[in-house]
Amino acid sequence: MNKVAILGSSSFFGKSLIDEYLTKGNLVLGLCRTSPNNPIMTSYLRNKNISNLQIFEADLKLNIEGIIQRLRDFKPDYVIDAAGQGMVVESWEQPHNWFETNLSQKSKLLKALMSFEFLKKYIKISTPEVYGSYSNKIKTTHSYNPSTPYAISHAAIDMLLQSYFKEFNFPMVIARFANFYGPEQQLYRIVPKSIITCLKSEKLGLHGGGISKRSFIYKSDFVSAVELLVKNSELGKVYHFSDDSLLSIKEIVEIVCVLLNKNYDEFVFDVPERSGKDFKYDLDISESASIGWRPTTGIREGIENTIHWITEYQDAILKMDLSYRYKP
Repeated sequence: MNKVAILGSSSFFGKSLIDEYLTKGNLVLGLCRTSPNNPIMTSYLRNKNISNLQIFEADLKLNIEGIIQRLRDFKPDYVIDAAGQGMVVESWEQPHNWFETNLSQKSKLLKALMSFEFLKKYIKISTPEVYGSYSNKIKTTHSYNPSTPYAISHAAIDMLLQSYFKEFNFPMVIARFANFYGPEQQLYRIVPKSIITCLKSEKLGLHGGGISKRSFIYKSDFVSAVELLVKNSELGKVYHFSDDSLLSIKEIVEIVCVLLNKNYDEFVFDVPERSGKDFKYDLDISESASIGWRPTTGIREGIENTIHWITEYQDAILKMDLSYRYKP
């Protein structure tokens, strides 16, 4: 039985990991700044091992000492860190919030973790946005060229992590993922938002016409990626996780339209592109393949599964607000 701490546990990513680790009989500490107990969006209460779960609600900016103490008391074997201020567009409005949360407060956390002799591995969930937009395959050795305050904050803390490994052998691993999706994802993300907008017979605005290209990883594939990082990854390394195929946002919405029998041209309209939006992330996954990871769920199957989840809870979900609510 392992003891696993998951930071950012109320996120789609965090909840999926908690569900998996509880199912396998581990002791789990979830740390989050917002309540995870929405009965539709959470999987906690459906899990038979709920007695193995502790939840601690605290904000990195407001209660970093409380978070550190809770981790010290729990004594995790592994820390999986997906916590931080997200969203690209909003980071232009108040960049200091991104730097304070993702860099300043996170650096205090890392300093404390360095003294935890019981810690076997710290896994930082980063982003390919640290690289900016590349036309060719992006290797883990590529230099950073971030385009937004959000990406800059991640690049800076990743560099600090790498220096801690080099100088003090801090047991860290950095993981950068393509876009992930699936049942229980936040409704403002492109896959669920497209499905819900279709079901409501409304129109969907696509930034820049949806021409930017991304790879998409289904829920079970990013969960398996983290499990392999815990078991097989080499300390100090960076790992990429991506599907082989790149699809434009437009192509994703087209798949949704086909599956829901909607006319794409009547469904979408163009809106201006967001500031600093990178055109493409095409990640080389050689390192993740070396530890045994490959994606197993194709995009059409994954979207079909997400449609099934939304229609299962349709009466409640269609009443929900699809917009992102920024919390400083």
